[in-house]
Amino acid sequence: MGDACETVRDPGWYTSGAVETIDKIEAVIDGLPAREAFMLGQVIRYVDRAGEKDDPAIDLGKANNYAFRLVTGDWRCDGGGERLPR
Repeated sequence: MGDACETVRDPGWYTSGAVETIDKIEAVIDGLPAREAFMLGQVIRYVDRAGEKDDPAIDLGKANNYAFRLVTGDWRCDGGGERLPR
């Protein structure tokens, strides 16, 4: 049971750097409107864990998709008109 709680509280892919991901997110989004704060938090989340949990290309693609939505208001689409992974 202890390992499960530790994984929920401090998963390795969010605690691998000098500053924990949640602390970075909270510092950056402080004072932003809710929508912008959420989108930017997702960008930071996926960039920070790239290569730690999943394939780096997947996490960076997700970060790119959230960054695009933050700027344009829409999800990115590939050449075939399908949405890229979130």
